[in-house]
This record gives sequence, structure tokens and C-alpha cells, in this order.
Amino acid sequence: MAIRNFLMSPASRNWFFGTGELSYFWPPESRLVRHVFYAYEPTRAAFTLGMGIALACAILSAWLGLGWGKWMREVRR
Repeated sequence: MAIRNFLMSPASRNWFFGTGELSYFWPPESRLVRHVFYAYEPTRAAFTLGMGIALACAILSAWLGLGWGKWMREVRR
């Protein structure tokens, strides 16, 4: 929670964090422009489920990539 509060504060609008660097195409009523945090998941359980799905997808894609690389190493011209 502390990092979220810091990144929404005026102290983070500097060259290092860059939270004040916005494009001109953002509408003025956007939460990003108003520096308001929006939690996409309604509960902590929904967030944990989403992270679990992301972890499973990452493991699967790494496994597929390693398998593809092993197969490509054996391919000869």
C-alpha cells in the first residue's frame, strides 16, 4: 500500500519515476491524469487468482519456448 500511495503523490513526479510525464492524448478526466489509483480487481482473492493464472501462463510459455529451442537446435539444413 505504501508504494501505491507514494506513486500517486506529487513527490513521485520527477525524472526518476516519471509519473508526471503524460501524453497529450490523455483526456483530462482520466484517472491517470488526475493521479488517482484504480484497483482493477475487486478483492484480494481476485488479484491472487489473476496472479496465479499469469504465473501458470509464464511457466507454460517458458516450457514451450525451451522445447522449441531444443527442437530447433536439432534441425539441420
